[in-house]
Amino acid sequence: MTGISYFNQLCSGLYDGLTYFSGPLGTSGQIWWVGLVLGAIVAAVFKMLINLPQLKLAQRALVAALYESWLYRQEPRVVLGANWALVRANYAYLRAFFPPLLLGTLLAAPLILQAHYHFGLRGIQPGDKVLLTAEFAGGKMATAPLRLDWAQGVGTISPPVRQPALGRVVWRIEPKGAGVLTLRLHHGSEAVEVPLFLRGANEVISTGLYSSGGDLLLAPRAEILQARSGFARVWIDYALSSPTWLGWITLSSLVGALAAHWGIEALRRTGPRLGPDPLREI
Repeated sequence: MTGISYFNQLCSGLYDGLTYFSGPLGTSGQIWWVGLVLGAIVAAVFKMLINLPQLKLAQRALVAALYESWLYRQEPRVVLGANWALVRANYAYLRAFFPPLLLGTLLAAPLILQAHYHFGLRGIQPGDKVLLTAEFAGGKMATAPLRLDWAQGVGTISPPVRQPALGRVVWRIEPKGAGVLTLRLHHGSEAVEVPLFLRGANEVISTGLYSSGGDLLLAPRAEILQARSGFARVWIDYALSSPTWLGWITLSSLVGALAAHWGIEALRRTGPRLGPDPLREI
C-alpha cells in the first residue's frame, strides 16, 4: 500500500506542477494545456517505439490474404486457408502496436485520472446536498457508536441512514461557505477526517478515504485508511461537471500529438538521427 501511496503522490505532484504554469489561463487554459501534454506523450511513444518492419510485414500479409480470399472465392478450402492467414496477419498487426499502446496507456492513464478529479467533478454548489457514505470493513455493521460532526466549517448533517445488507451508513450533508471544509467521522476511538470541496475550491478533488489498493489507484487524491480501521472506505458523492471538458481535452490532445509528430520530424531532419519514421513509411 505504501508503494501505491508514493505513486499517487508522485503523479499528483507532477500534475500540480503541470497545471501550475497554466493556472493564470483559467480552467479552459488548464484543460488545453493538459490535453496538449497528453497528446504529445502518446504520440512520441508511438513514433519512437512502434516496430516498423513487423508492421509492414503484417500489412503485406493482410493484403495478400484478402486478395487470395477474393481470387479463389470459389475454392472453399483455399478461402478457409486465406481466412486463417488473415487472422494470423491481424494478430501480427496488433502485436506490433501492443508495446507502444501499453506504454502510452500506462503514461496517459494517471494524467487522465488526475484530469477527471480536476475537471470532471463539480465542487458542491450553494444549497446542494451530498451524501457521505461509510462502508465498514468486512461488510459488517459496526457495534461501536458513530458520530459525524464538523472539524472545519458549518452546515447541516442529517441523521444517519443504516444499510445493514451493504454494511454501510449514509449521511446527507448540506455545507455552507466556500473552499475546502472538513468533516470528522467518529467510530469508537477512531476518528476519520473527510475533506469537502465546495464551489470556488479550484483544486483537484479528493473523494474520500480508502483501504484497498484498487480504490486508491482509481482515486489518486484519496487518503489511506489506517491498517486497523473499522472502515473499508469513506467517500463523498460529488456531482459530475459538464462533459464539455472531455471534448476539449480530446481536441487539444490531437493538437499536442500533431505538434509532437512535427517536432520529432524536425529533429530527424536537422538533428541526430533518431531512427526511421515508423508511420510515414507505411
